[in-house]
Amino acid sequence: MKGKNMVFLEILWDGILPLIVLIGAGIFLDSKFKIDLSTYNKLIIWVTLPCFVFYGIYNYIPSYSSLVLVPLAIVLITLQYFCSSIFARLFKIEKDKKTIFKAISTYSSIGYIGISLVMLIYSRMPYIADIEQSLINESRGTIVLLLLIMLSAIYIFEPCQFGEEELSFKNTIKHIIKMPSIYAIILAILVKTLGFHIETTFLWSIIKHYIGAFMILVLISVGMQINRIKWKKPDKFMYVSAFAKLIINPVLAYIILKIINLPNPLDSQVFFIYSSISSSFLTAVYANEHDKYKSYVLQSILFNTILGIITMSTVIYISPYLFPIGQ
Repeated sequence: MKGKNMVFLEILWDGILPLIVLIGAGIFLDSKFKIDLSTYNKLIIWVTLPCFVFYGIYNYIPSYSSLVLVPLAIVLITLQYFCSSIFARLFKIEKDKKTIFKAISTYSSIGYIGISLVMLIYSRMPYIADIEQSLINESRGTIVLLLLIMLSAIYIFEPCQFGEEELSFKNTIKHIIKMPSIYAIILAILVKTLGFHIETTFLWSIIKHYIGAFMILVLISVGMQINRIKWKKPDKFMYVSAFAKLIINPVLAYIILKIINLPNPLDSQVFFIYSSISSSFLTAVYANEHDKYKSYVLQSILFNTILGIITMSTVIYISPYLFPIGQ
């Protein structure tokens, strides 16, 4: 039986260190070459992410436990938003910064950090000790569901929060149909329903190559953004938003999971890890578009992400003990 310290070090080595190395590669590349970040991100959003979503949905076997995560994810986002509103008042966050404070405290970087982290965790021992018992496909399907909920919340509500437009049914539908991943879901469901075995075609190999590129591209993108920021000393805003996102959110998720008691512990683990993911980099995109403290927002998110290395590692470490698989 391995010691607890060794297990924690393995999590850092297998789960966190690869993220740091790829982010470091992004910093290095951006410092040496002139890279168009906007085009780079479009490649992620319009090509590699839809391929990942298609692959996850195509291999996903629906279960009651994982489908229950959809309303649970909505409940968690709602609770976190209300908690961030309370913290904003309690710690007297400046009025013109309350919107970005709530966004940083509520939305997760599941498309950038979350998917990469979960894939690294569930593709290592002991989860692939036996190919037939591998949990990688199951965890991929679960994280895709959570990804879609978070992306929907970001694309629908963040434009309204930043004053781009009013929240309405029309605008909600407009943002949903603009999400490339939605069409990947529809296509995957259609292919499965028609009984077409795409894995027997050359397209399957192409999709798998894009999936491999997805994690690399998103983490290099994070590194590029880090390289472009002008760092300042962290302030109250950054500390409180990080506390709300990295500490309060996992606590809320744990309470929800204990109340609901999902039958599949893997879904509980993935949901718990999902709750610990640091703030969404898409918030920085909206801040940049609307010229609202864009450098300050990005630094807050990166500060949040750096602290998240410790908190996410802790959540990953304790999740098998809180929700043991095979018991």
